[in-house]
Amino acid sequence: MKVANLALLAVALGWSGVTALPASATPITVGSTSLWLSVRAANDVGKTTGERITVVADNVVPNSAGGTTGIAKTTNISTGDTFQRTLVNNSSDTVFHNQFGRTVSYNADLVNPWTLTFTNGPNTRTVTTPSLVGASPVPFASSVTVSGSRANPTFSWAFPAGSTDGTVINIYQHLDSGGTDTVYATSFKGVNSFTVPTALAGGITLSQGTLYTMDIYGAKLRNPLLPISNPNLFSVSEAFFDFTPLPDGSPLVNLPLVTDTGVYQYSMTVTGGETYFLDPAVAVGYSFAIGAGNPNFASVILPAVQADPFDLSFVWEGITYHDNLLPETLFSFPSGGVSGFTVTGIHPSVGLDPANTTAFITGVTFVNDGAFTGTQTPITIDVSAVPEPGSVTSLSSAVLALLALWGLRASRKSFRPL
Repeated sequence: MKVANLALLAVALGWSGVTALPASATPITVGSTSLWLSVRAANDVGKTTGERITVVADNVVPNSAGGTTGIAKTTNISTGDTFQRTLVNNSSDTVFHNQFGRTVSYNADLVNPWTLTFTNGPNTRTVTTPSLVGASPVPFASSVTVSGSRANPTFSWAFPAGSTDGTVINIYQHLDSGGTDTVYATSFKGVNSFTVPTALAGGITLSQGTLYTMDIYGAKLRNPLLPISNPNLFSVSEAFFDFTPLPDGSPLVNLPLVTDTGVYQYSMTVTGGETYFLDPAVAVGYSFAIGAGNPNFASVILPAVQADPFDLSFVWEGITYHDNLLPETLFSFPSGGVSGFTVTGIHPSVGLDPANTTAFITGVTFVNDGAFTGTQTPITIDVSAVPEPGSVTSLSSAVLALLALWGLRASRKSFRPL
């Protein structure tokens, strides 16, 4: 599939346009227009969260680097007033360099078609989007996992039965200079997994140690019988999952959503007595809690990222208990388990990398079978004054040694909050 055919769904507020060039006689062409309802989860790629109306024009040539500007207008149904917003374009984006778009907070009075007007010097081009009347929200993806090799990771996910007509995937690379670049986009029906190809858009390949964000769209289509395309989108959900390429041989890692308050929200089915590895992002401690109706935690084991013991605290029968827990030491909670526990005492100098999916893998078991919809809340400090760890290599070696000790057995699952 050519890159041009992959230009799907990358509308992000905050794109900065490029200063227009002098007037040109070059005619403006527009490939297609779209209007859909977006429901967005928390993210670190600059997209505004919540329910949004998304207006898009694809394959606009010339783009903003060539001097084109765009305005989107619609009529407020209740007041009759004109509602207007400037369209934005990131002409340097690898995949979406010719896409103009904008999102606004959902308003039932703004669901009629929008008129898009593009201007470049003396030239103008006006196009119209479809209507958004009747669109309803789509649930977020759940049970999202990443596995496989560093160069070609495989992602999988799940949606409630009948809630979507297909899935769209965008992968963003976080840039050292700030911001993101879209390096991959694709879509499909009838499948719930895909393997990232070696060559991404523009010949880019995944790089070890680089932070990426995968944006999973659950899509409802205007016509489910037609292929997935921007004009055919009616309503989408966007769930965002940060990742770095896993070392070859790493275990299956499950990727939960991050809530607006920064809490990691899991959505898993668990089996009593089986070990599941929870890998947090970055902090000096974490508070773990089950969700409503979940089985209690039965035991915990912490990784060897430091030689000193961690501080483990929990409440049992109304009394708070504190224990020192050495790394790689299984700790069994009292009979019946506990609904939550807190781990502190992680040395700030360890410098846990929030993008390292094997940075602090915490193993837990549960007292019974059931769903795990619990949370993991980071306990953070300002580390600006903390010296860098003496050896990043030694930390990586310790983590890999721990993974080897655990054996990375298929019967043991791991999942990572991001």
